[in-house]
Amino acid sequence: MGTLRKYDLSSCDCVYFFETGTGLGASLRHALHNGRLKKLFSTEIHKQTALKAQAIFQDKPAVEIINENSTIALKKILPLIDPFEPILFFLDAHFPGEVGENYSYDQNIHDDVTMPLKEELKIIKTLRPNSRDILIVDDLNLYEDGPFENGNIIKSYANIKEEERDLSFVSEIFEDKDIVRDFRDEGYLILKPLGSTFCLRKLPIFYRLTRSLIKNANKYLKTKLEER
Repeated sequence: MGTLRKYDLSSCDCVYFFETGTGLGASLRHALHNGRLKKLFSTEIHKQTALKAQAIFQDKPAVEIINENSTIALKKILPLIDPFEPILFFLDAHFPGEVGENYSYDQNIHDDVTMPLKEELKIIKTLRPNSRDILIVDDLNLYEDGPFENGNIIKSYANIKEEERDLSFVSEIFEDKDIVRDFRDEGYLILKPLGSTFCLRKLPIFYRLTRSLIKNANKYLKTKLEER
């Protein structure tokens, strides 16, 4: 599955971050350190996954992990945010069983929990109709075929019917946004204000190497402290 960790978020000019589908917290951690954002929200429907994420980010007051269905969380949080302060959304809540146990990719029935994108977009548009938000939708290949870096999904993947693989609703909901397709990884759909120059620019190799060195050094120090 896709991740924001490879990309530079510092040019997004957003004040807040809202992620649907916390998972292991990799994209959230990257947004915290790279995005220059003052407050970050992430919603995770699976309780144990949410608890693990809350423990990981417990010393980060700017981060709030919400154990809730993504659509319910959006309805709760968005009215509290100034509509003139833009949000960077990362919508990755489909099939919330990647690291949990409640749902899975072989689920037979798709609904607003397993594939909530359309409902999420409707809520965002209703609650923030004139905002300059940027929205990044992960795993575009679930919804359509294309020259994706990691390939197209196989026929009947996760029991998704062909008629469900239709993104025409996106332009109907957000007719006032530029809609851009990025085919790296499993694909991203980017919705941004008209005239915005934002795109998913890959991080310099030096940045990524430094981040890996720091991460490994912290792991080593933690292990040594635990051995004492």
